[in-house]
Amino acid sequence: MTASLSSLTGCGVDAFDTDEARGLGAQLYVDIHDGGSSLEAAERWTTKLQSINSSARLVVWETNTRKHDFSRVVVEAQDLNDLVTSAVHYPLDSRVESFCMEKSGHDDGLWSKQHYLGDQGSVFFAPNSTWGQPPHYVHAMFAQHWSQKVLQVSATPSLSVSGVLSEDSLRAAVRVLAKEDVNVTFGLQSGGVSPRGVRVTVTQLAAPTLASDNPIWDPERYSPETVVVGANHSSKDVHFLTANSFSVFLFDLSS
Repeated sequence: MTASLSSLTGCGVDAFDTDEARGLGAQLYVDIHDGGSSLEAAERWTTKLQSINSSARLVVWETNTRKHDFSRVVVEAQDLNDLVTSAVHYPLDSRVESFCMEKSGHDDGLWSKQHYLGDQGSVFFAPNSTWGQPPHYVHAMFAQHWSQKVLQVSATPSLSVSGVLSEDSLRAAVRVLAKEDVNVTFGLQSGGVSPRGVRVTVTQLAAPTLASDNPIWDPERYSPETVVVGANHSSKDVHFLTANSFSVFLFDLSS
């Protein structure tokens, strides 16, 4: 059985420096809430836990991004890429997309009081409909090719990237967040050699503005689209990525 203790606003590390908390050891989960950078939050809390020699583990079960539109696509993709590619080990066991389900409907009172609409859900529901908002698809695209085998990916400074190799080593997935229009030259190398006969597909989530979202009358307006960009790619293949888009390049070595 695992016990969970959430870190509430104003709750310091002293709450975990008690006999009861220490008795739980690594079964104690500290739920760290952040504003979109789980890596920074994990860094801070790892330092705090180390200062009291605590073996508690970390989870991120709330990210206060305040939006459900395409601006949150950028936040989620950047955050997940950062976590995958971090060279430092943190005791972080779980990072979920918080406010995942909520009733659709803007609260104008939140705008006047806190200057944001408050609809943070990634999946909205109404009496006769349930549909995903753009940030929902970021996590779905990550989960589709999830693997513990992390790849080393090189990219230009304007791109946020992460990559994984499937457990059977037959597929490689490279996730790319482009914050501006860019032509990318892509390829796959193993031991300095580019394999032949690799089928490459790109699944892209894109929208014209950061304020774009999926209305109830057009629930899949901004959702992933997949295209085959090469059946026998070379290291000079080029693909255009639009600004503020999230893409997954899938290299299929089994073909």
